[in-house]
Amino acid sequence: EVLEEYARKVSENAVKLAEHASRRTVKKEDIELAAKTVKEQSF
Repeated sequence: EVLEEYARKVSENAVKLAEHASRRTVKKEDIELAAKTVKEQSF
């Protein structure tokens, strides 16, 4: 459950980052930044 929640948050944030960059494709960099953001929000 915890892992699913983390993955969902990272996925949602990565999509938002791609959209903000006017892209429809999520790149590796989007996922990395989203994961970092979710991690920072958790602590």
